[in-house]
Amino acid sequence: MNIDRTLHGTSFLKSSRQFKEPLCENDIIFLQKQFMNPGIYNLDTINLKSGRSVIKTILNSLNYYKNVAFVSESNVDVNFANLYEIITLQQLNSYDEIFQYFINQFDFDFIWIEESDDNLIKTIKEVIIELGFNNYLPVILYNKINYT
Repeated sequence: MNIDRTLHGTSFLKSSRQFKEPLCENDIIFLQKQFMNPGIYNLDTINLKSGRSVIKTILNSLNYYKNVAFVSESNVDVNFANLYEIITLQQLNSYDEIFQYFINQFDFDFIWIEESDDNLIKTIKEVIIELGFNNYLPVILYNKINYT
């Protein structure tokens, strides 16, 4: 698993840091420090389950964020708002509709996005960045990567 922080599309950290699961105490402390700061963080894992596990571990250990949201096509066994599901149920289909929804309804202090080829996920990510939410809260983007 790798993590690096980007700000406006450029690398903030000179190199990414690799972790192995289960996370050791020093890894958890490092990630806690990172996730307490606003910005966009890229988390690469071998599968989505691994990424979810890392994020849940950090959120539980911090016990700081109260309004957590995520964006995923699949059901995730967590007690957080799935923006993908909310936007789908409200039938918000265009960039402008999603933009207006976030202007009026977005009240989260931490968000993670499970990146995929899905156009709705791409649009949600674009709107979050366009609105500059990453300047005020951590935005975690994670991908499943094939390590060779």
